[in-house]
Amino acid sequence: MDDQQRFMALFLRHQDDIRAFVGSVVRDWTATDDIMQETAVVLWRKFAEYDASRSFGAWARGIAGFEIRKHRERTARVPALLSPEAIAAIDAVWDEAAPVAPRLEALARCLERIDAPTRAILDLRYRDGLELDAVANRCGRGVEAVGKLMQRLRGALGDCVQRQLAAEAR
Repeated sequence: MDDQQRFMALFLRHQDDIRAFVGSVVRDWTATDDIMQETAVVLWRKFAEYDASRSFGAWARGIAGFEIRKHRERTARVPALLSPEAIAAIDAVWDEAAPVAPRLEALARCLERIDAPTRAILDLRYRDGLELDAVANRCGRGVEAVGKLMQRLRGALGDCVQRQLAAEAR
């Protein structure tokens, strides 16, 4: 894989995460788009300097933070929502917070594999917000049986999500 392909694979994998970071600091969608474009250009220009033994996401967020500061300098007449220290603090804890979007996408793929009757039970419990006894009544099953089914499904879905995420990380 050449540098351009490696860059594109890494950038596309982390693009939503970088955008979420920039958006959480800037809070202006137009400015977020501008900063994302500038960040992408700088990332590509400096890709030869990237140390592949370190996190691409952390490296990219560092560059995005620099681009946020440059944007703030250009738009100094607009008061800043966050100080440079606050931006650095957000960046420091970013890796600790698991990205939600990839987990939700993996969960959606796992849910597609569940048969229709079982999916209907899940929908009653989680989409419609029914208690276990109400779900059991609607399905004509015992409360204990529905509870055990839900427990097994949560475990199976959790395992499926972990496998999906591990496969994507490769």
